[in-house]
Amino acid sequence: MHFPVVYVGTVSHYQLCAITARELGEDPLGSAPAPAAVVMLAVPYARWKHHREVSHMSPAVQDVVRSLASVPTLLTLMPDPDYAPAGYVFAARLNRTYRGFHQQSFLIAEANLEEAFIALLQEDWDALSPWEIESPERMLLVCTHGRHDSACGKLGYPIYRHLREQASAGTQIWRSSHIGGHRFAPTLLDFPEGRSYGFLDQQTAEQILWQTGGTEQLRGHLRGYMGMPAFAQFLEGELFFQQGWSWTRTTRTLEVQALEGEITGKPFQQKNPVQKAHIEICAAGRLYQGTVVYQKTGQTVMNSGIVPLVEAHHYALQDWGEVPV
Repeated sequence: MHFPVVYVGTVSHYQLCAITARELGEDPLGSAPAPAAVVMLAVPYARWKHHREVSHMSPAVQDVVRSLASVPTLLTLMPDPDYAPAGYVFAARLNRTYRGFHQQSFLIAEANLEEAFIALLQEDWDALSPWEIESPERMLLVCTHGRHDSACGKLGYPIYRHLREQASAGTQIWRSSHIGGHRFAPTLLDFPEGRSYGFLDQQTAEQILWQTGGTEQLRGHLRGYMGMPAFAQFLEGELFFQQGWSWTRTTRTLEVQALEGEITGKPFQQKNPVQKAHIEICAAGRLYQGTVVYQKTGQTVMNSGIVPLVEAHHYALQDWGEVPV
């Protein structure tokens, strides 16, 4: 289905930012979040903010969060009775490693949720051991957080429903809170590998679910591998396109990331764009190199509704390939 976009000056008058971003030709590659750790809790929507926003957490949890040197990314999931019985909360912590994300999962009694949440934040595995369960083989998280941005609710929910109906045993499909990049909705995280996708439709969502077909077909949908920072995701993504699904089971380490210019937490929106990023990735005894080069600064939209367009930097991978070791 085609969704028209109308512009007046520099203002988008289309309601959904994801449709505007597509019309503007944005490529989501390089936009995947790269957290060191993720903590997930499946609680009713009315309680999401109590486990995502520090100002709404209990005083005890606030004290713990403020004491941490590094706070994990906090995600809330919509409860699913097929994944957790009544009276229990599914929870997980995923820590990033050079192999992907190491996941530990738990079924926590409601009465013990606050102490378990603190234990997840502090990595207190002894306290969590009574609740530990075998982790699912895969978890696909689809952002349907419509109150954060309407694009995620309107575009994400149909993809969630389709995947939920298609998935086989061993793969769990969850409705997730905001996972970043709502202008690329529908968005999806594939754990424990840690690959992120956007601009999904039913066909590409099924391809990701079953890991079938050529990965080259996922150009324009891949946001990146969450085990590496933004510019490294360009080279890692190209290797994914070239080598296929077997690449997702290959251990990848980032050897070098030499930047020409300063980098901030939002490299594609920072005032002065990075000019070049020299990347080396080692995988299965092979070394790959590439250079990510600044191309131009264009316009995009960050939120749904009648909002002004903002500047975003565009990059391309050049001079990449395997080199002798």
